[in-house]
Amino acid sequence: MNLLDYLNKLDQKKLAWSLFAICPSFFASNMVMARAMADVMPPMTMALTRWLFVSMIIFAFCWPWIKTNTQIILSEWKHLIILGGFGMGLCGGPVYIAGEYTSATNIGLIYASSPLLILLISVFFLGEKLTFIQIIGFFMGVFGVLLILVRGNLNTIFLIEFNKGDLWICSATLSFALYSLGLRYFKTRIPSIIRIGFMSAAGVLWHLPFTIMEFILWNREFVPSVQMFQGLFILIFISSFAAYVSYSKIIAILGAAKAGMVLYLSPIYVALFAILLLGESLAWFHIIGCLLIIPGVWLTSLKSYSDQ
Repeated sequence: MNLLDYLNKLDQKKLAWSLFAICPSFFASNMVMARAMADVMPPMTMALTRWLFVSMIIFAFCWPWIKTNTQIILSEWKHLIILGGFGMGLCGGPVYIAGEYTSATNIGLIYASSPLLILLISVFFLGEKLTFIQIIGFFMGVFGVLLILVRGNLNTIFLIEFNKGDLWICSATLSFALYSLGLRYFKTRIPSIIRIGFMSAAGVLWHLPFTIMEFILWNREFVPSVQMFQGLFILIFISSFAAYVSYSKIIAILGAAKAGMVLYLSPIYVALFAILLLGESLAWFHIIGCLLIIPGVWLTSLKSYSDQ
C-alpha cells in the first residue's frame, strides 16, 4: 500500500467514525418527531407522506437503473412487499400512534430492544444456539423493557395496566425485528438505496387504507402549517435519507459488526433530544432500564461479533 492509498483509507475511516457519532441522532429523530408531531398530523397520514416522498425521490434519481433492470425487480417483488410491510408499514404508523400516548424516551428505549426479539425469533424458528453470556444479556434487556413498560411499578404486571402507546411501540419493535431478519433471509441483486425506494413504496400501499380510514371513520383532520412542513422535512431527509445512507456508509467502511453499535446509541440521543427539545424528564426507571437494555443488547450480540 502506497502513501496515497493509506491516506485515502485513513480519510474513509475518519469519515466513518464521524458518521458513527451522528448517525444515531438521525435514527433518534424519528422517535422524537413521533412525539413532537402528535397534535400536528394524523399518524397514518404522516407515515404515508414520509414514505411517499422518500420513494419518489429515490425513483427520480435512480430511474435509469430501474428502467434497465425491471426483470430483477419483478423477480423480488414479493420480498419487497413483505419487507416494506414490516419495515416501513408496521414500523411506520404505529410508531407515530405511540407518540400520541407515550414519551419519546419510552419509544426510544423500548425500540432499542429489537435485537432481543431478533435473537428470540432466531432461537425458536431458526435453530440458533445461545451462549451463557447471551442468555444473561437477553434477560437483562427484557427486564429493562418490562421496567419501562410498568413505569417502575411492578404491581402493574398483575393488574394488566399498560400505556397503550408503549404497547404500540412494542408491536413496532416486533415488526422491526421481523424486518431485520427478512433483510438477512431474502437475498437481493437490487442496490440498497433502490431497494429502500421500493420498500418505501410498499409502505405507502400498506398505509393507504388506514390513511383513508383516518379521515372517513376516525374523523382525523389536520391543518397545513409551518410546523407540519418542518416535521416532514426532518422525517424525509434526516430520519430517512441521512439515517439509511450514513448507516450504509458505516457498514461499507467499518463492517456490519461495528455498524450495529450505532443502534445501541440511539436511545441516548432520543433521551437527550426529548429533554432538550420536548421538555421531557428522565425518571429513575428510564435510567435503570437504559442501564439494563443497552448492555443487555450488546451482550446478546457478542457471539455474532466474534464470528465476524
